[in-house]
Amino acid sequence: MKSLSINLSLLVSILILASCSNSMSLEEYFVKKGQDNSYVAANLSSDVFLSGANLLPEEREKIASIRKINFLAFKKDNDTVKANYEADKTQLKKILNDEAYKSLMKFNGDGNQVKLVYTGNDVNIEELIVFAESDKMGFMVARLLGDDMKPKNFYNLVKMMDKLNLKQAESFTKDLDLSDI
Repeated sequence: MKSLSINLSLLVSILILASCSNSMSLEEYFVKKGQDNSYVAANLSSDVFLSGANLLPEEREKIASIRKINFLAFKKDNDTVKANYEADKTQLKKILNDEAYKSLMKFNGDGNQVKLVYTGNDVNIEELIVFAESDKMGFMVARLLGDDMKPKNFYNLVKMMDKLNLKQAESFTKDLDLSDI
């Protein structure tokens, strides 16, 4: 009986280890690379954008569906950084090509690429990821996390940008020229 118990424990342990994936999740990527000096990282809550913003109640509600934004950028500016650039970009693209992420939009032009993917469904988006890269500057990825975010709200968010308080977001990106990304 003791032998059966040990064999069962061993079998369960093997199954658990075998089911573990070697691939990194996007969240793990953000945590690991956010500590790397090659990256600029920021985590912003929607409260940052709402404070001092002159918005109508329905506009506030649309933005409040976004709980937080995680931002990570790799600026390609020297040879040491360039050595890690391709490997990190490949790893990130592999994560974003996972079947868990549904494509929303892609744009390519003049050495720049933008890709929007999401998790959730067409009615309620749980996470929206914006990945942009420039041959010249580097790449950035932003995760918008929220509760029942609606695709149409993202269009409205772009229209409301001039009303939002972006000073805190601008302060951490002032030295990071991502205009080409």
